[in-house]
Amino acid sequence: HPALQYGREIINYGDLAREVAQVAAGLRQHGLQSGMRVMIWMPNLPHYPIAIYALAQIGAVAVLGDFEAGAEQLAEQIALTGAQWLLTMDSRSADIPALRLSTGLERVVCASSDDYGERRNAHKHDHKSADSQSTDPDSLSWHALRQTADDNVLAADVDPDATAVIIFTPDNAQRGIALTHTNLVAAAVQMTVWTRATTVERGALLSAVPFSTAIG
Repeated sequence: HPALQYGREIINYGDLAREVAQVAAGLRQHGLQSGMRVMIWMPNLPHYPIAIYALAQIGAVAVLGDFEAGAEQLAEQIALTGAQWLLTMDSRSADIPALRLSTGLERVVCASSDDYGERRNAHKHDHKSADSQSTDPDSLSWHALRQTADDNVLAADVDPDATAVIIFTPDNAQRGIALTHTNLVAAAVQMTVWTRATTVERGALLSAVPFSTAIG
């Protein structure tokens, strides 16, 4: 079954599982551990749900920032939540050096809109072009993160009542809302009820996190 669509590219559930495993392995290989908090500063691209599932697989906490927010607000949210990693887009790379200085971030991963979709094959053999857009030499590219020899990462044994995500929206930019793993499972079940009338027979529904304005 199709899980994600980005442009003309369809990512089915099997491919999605492999992408999540690769990213989770890369994160762990570069030092991310269970319980650590990771700020995701990304728009609605395939990276976003892949990152959330990868962090859940490790047992880390996804901190969901508003991609339209400025770097100053993001720095406040990083400080408030104690996020140690940042996953963002190369279009935001100019803000990274200042964020490092003001927050003490340990690691930054920069993704490109060309990582998925129609332009991925065009850049398949030229990943330096995406990396060179970053003005922070210590950033890791999404492509490099995925290139790991060991993608065999077992799901972490986490407490169902432990925090899974912290959501920031324009309406709660100063405090955020914490959701546990149990909250996310309950929200996914509720989502299937809401969409039952529109879901095709034997179809599948992907629910990475609740719609923040409806549930968060």
